Amino acid sequence: MIDFAVIPTALLFIAEAIPNTLFMAFVSLFFGILLGSVIALIRIRSKNVIVNGFLTVFISFFRGVPSIVQLFIVYYSLPYLLAPLFTSILGHTVKPFDVSPYWTVYTTFILYNTVYQSENLSSAPSTTGSTKQPSPWA
Repeated sequence: MIDFAVIPTALLFIAEAIPNTLFMAFVSLFFGILLGSVIALIRIRSKNVIVNGFLTVFISFFRGVPSIVQLFIVYYSLPYLLAPLFTSILGHTVKPFDVSPYWTVYTTFILYNTVYQSENLSSAPSTTGSTKQPSPWA
């Protein structure tokens, strides 16, 4: 049986997390658009095969791997990468899992949004040929 008396309490508990969730979404989208724009410009303008190859592998990896798997990969590797950095910055020993899980979420979703925004922005110029006039100028 469903205990309907628990529903208002559960909804309030969920509602308390909405501002934090929206903040994470906006931050990851903002930085994803910024970094995605940079990657798109590099991919469009760069003639370097090594740079384009690295970015292609990077984008293919993040587009091909499900988000939950990305979260697991970053959650279990990022603390080991950030702990020495934080130790050198702060001057005292930081254990790997003293690093906040929020860093995992921000890092994963910023990279996720970066990849999709770079694909959106880098494919846009290729939709019109060099002989076609953009619609705002028509």
